[in-house]
Amino acid sequence: MAWRRPFDPRKPHVHLANICSGNELRELEPWRPYPKVDPTTLFASKSLNLTSFSLYEIGKDICLVLLSGGPDDSPLPGHTILEPSERLSRARNIEHALIQWYENLPQTSRTEDSKDSYIAGPVLDVHLTYNVWRITLYGVLIQCKTDSPQPDREEYNQKTISACASIAGLVQAGQRSWGLSNGPFSMVHGASVGTHALLGFLDRPDVPQIVHTMIVALTASCHRWTLARGIVRTLWLTLREREIESLLPDSTLDLLRSSAVEKWGPEDHRLFASCAYPNYAASDNSRYPVGIGEVLESYAQLDLGQMDQPESSSRGPG
Repeated sequence: MAWRRPFDPRKPHVHLANICSGNELRELEPWRPYPKVDPTTLFASKSLNLTSFSLYEIGKDICLVLLSGGPDDSPLPGHTILEPSERLSRARNIEHALIQWYENLPQTSRTEDSKDSYIAGPVLDVHLTYNVWRITLYGVLIQCKTDSPQPDREEYNQKTISACASIAGLVQAGQRSWGLSNGPFSMVHGASVGTHALLGFLDRPDVPQIVHTMIVALTASCHRWTLARGIVRTLWLTLREREIESLLPDSTLDLLRSSAVEKWGPEDHRLFASCAYPNYAASDNSRYPVGIGEVLESYAQLDLGQMDQPESSSRGPG
């Protein structure tokens, strides 16, 4: 796990271009949203595997920068100490690599023409991962730029919102294939990262609707993925603690309250006692994200009666 054991930065001695021939890379295979038999979508699995590998290499580099420390801030065990300028330089180089990765995607792995159609599950998973890495990297860049002019920070704020909007669109595409609640966990994770990343932008146009789309996916997944229940509960508590739930419409709050309050028992936090699932987008200190288990345990020690009650006088527009 990246936040406990550092990646080996050495690249594997594998010549990816020699694994498959050009014709094999273009070979299309059918994909179906199991357990459903329809719709059938074609995708190039061998090409996508190479594409995914390249993305995970970029993700490895993001983790190395994310978990590094400064001269006055010890890094996590096994990670390097970087000067602020070096950390910023590496982060910018990684951003360039991420842009190049996306620009070089083969046509069979793109989603631009799939707004109202179906996307093969493996392609959806890669694009969700890509946007999660974008959000994580922009968080690093924003932290590196604390002394920079405001427009510079605003640029990465806008890029973060854009990545979250992309996740919301991908989640909707997954729902068209699998239905409302039967998608893969990558949809849950993407929606979790995207929603947490947007909590500081709820007062901006269109952001509440993007959040609503991801909340729909998270709450619908609660009956299938136990972790989704913990994510939704954590979101609810965070909104109430920050007193920003009034920025969301009634329909979003009703979904959250149904899963995070009405269906949450007094001992349910124990389900996550050993859960170390982190979310770098949800942490003020991205190098030391707090796991859901620790968050829910700390809140369980408090009297949450007031936090679990609606604020009828401050609800947003429905």
